[in-house]
Amino acid sequence: MKYLRKIIWLVIAVVFLASVIIGFGIIFSVKNVNVTLRSYSYGAEMTEDEEQRANAEIKAIKDTLFDKCGGKLMGLVDEKDIAECFNDSGYVLSSYEKVYPCTLNITVAERVETFFISDDDGTFSAYDGSGTLMRSGVKAGEVVEPAIVVSGTTTAKHIKDVAEVSKIFAEKFSALRSVVKEIKVRTSNAYAGYMEFVFRSGITLHIADYSNLTAAKMQAAHNLFIMLTGEQKLSGTIVVNLRSDGTAAAYYSY
Repeated sequence: MKYLRKIIWLVIAVVFLASVIIGFGIIFSVKNVNVTLRSYSYGAEMTEDEEQRANAEIKAIKDTLFDKCGGKLMGLVDEKDIAECFNDSGYVLSSYEKVYPCTLNITVAERVETFFISDDDGTFSAYDGSGTLMRSGVKAGEVVEPAIVVSGTTTAKHIKDVAEVSKIFAEKFSALRSVVKEIKVRTSNAYAGYMEFVFRSGITLHIADYSNLTAAKMQAAHNLFIMLTGEQKLSGTIVVNLRSDGTAAAYYSY
């Protein structure tokens, strides 16, 4: 009888623990998904048709997100899970927030054709800001301005490099497409290679060994750029490399 009571209490404890776990899972699982859409295709004041299209796009995004994350424990949902929902879409994850116990707030941005690479047939391939191909066979007259033409070594890896370095450029200079008209990439087995940003104003930024200490080099370039006169920004080159002590150094060459 004594052992029977222990078994009964053990069963009750197990059932109680299971109930708590199940209840926790129900309470703290994804039930709501809110989506904010940043689109460049619609104006500040949308027409009725544009509003309907935007609402349809938001609903489609919500459905995709809920298929992927709905019912999943909030703590187990990460940025990779959410970002994967947009791999084959016209949007990219901009930010996300978990609002406990059961809501995801998602902001997505429309992919924008940012980088254009000339193909052998005279057309261009368009890539977004992450270096993902958006379309090929773009004729010169179809290039969306302000466009950035990428030249030099343009393998898939180097396009990703351009995207990553350009993101840092945009953080330091507070803009990219409105400032830069061309990016030149040069690589070699003999040296680390370099990347050049040709400004619309005329000046060029030359970054040696662009994959090494990129943020520090870009900061040094920006610090020098804001010290230049308006005339100096119309031509010449800002050259950035590393000193012998490993710190970034920038100088202006006319």
